[in-house]
Amino acid sequence: MSTVPYPAANLFPMKYATIWRRFWAALLDFLVLLPILAVSIYTKRHIQNSFLLVCCIIVSYSYANVYMIWMHSRTGQTLGKMVTGVRVLDKDELWTPTLREAFLMNIGNVVYSLCLMAMALYAVASHTYSQQGFLANSAHKTLTHLLECWIVADFICIFCNRKRRSLHDLIAGTVVVRDRDYVLELGLRLQSNPTTYPAVPE
Repeated sequence: MSTVPYPAANLFPMKYATIWRRFWAALLDFLVLLPILAVSIYTKRHIQNSFLLVCCIIVSYSYANVYMIWMHSRTGQTLGKMVTGVRVLDKDELWTPTLREAFLMNIGNVVYSLCLMAMALYAVASHTYSQQGFLANSAHKTLTHLLECWIVADFICIFCNRKRRSLHDLIAGTVVVRDRDYVLELGLRLQSNPTTYPAVPE
């Protein structure tokens, strides 16, 4: 994919200054998903039917990933990012992430969730599942510590490049920008060369 040359490439030096906005966006997304989390925790503690428990476990370990991947692949923004005014784009800063890119952006959480889901489903199948016992499981704690290390590495990576791309952005081939600056810059690109624009990616 080729990019369009335009004369104002450096008019928006703050376009990548999104660290605090991303933090607040993540907090807002957590609050959006919090009711589902609360219901799933309550349900897993009190449900007796094995089939319903399996369904609850699958939903509880997948809803956040589905929300993130679907929203990013559709609009480049979660609800939190819409409020804080940031947007995820592909590395060329032209298009919303594809489904594959959105999946790779969330790869750390996906792997973590799938591992916990598999452990929980195995415990249900072997009739040893309990919510409190599962959370106290040493394997659960180890996975949680690994996720924490991933988050720290993700954060440190932001300060190691000009575009403030985190580790998951580098893996996915994405970048986060301020939405207003992106819209203004896109207008300048089209104004400078309205007849030449990359084809929509497959």
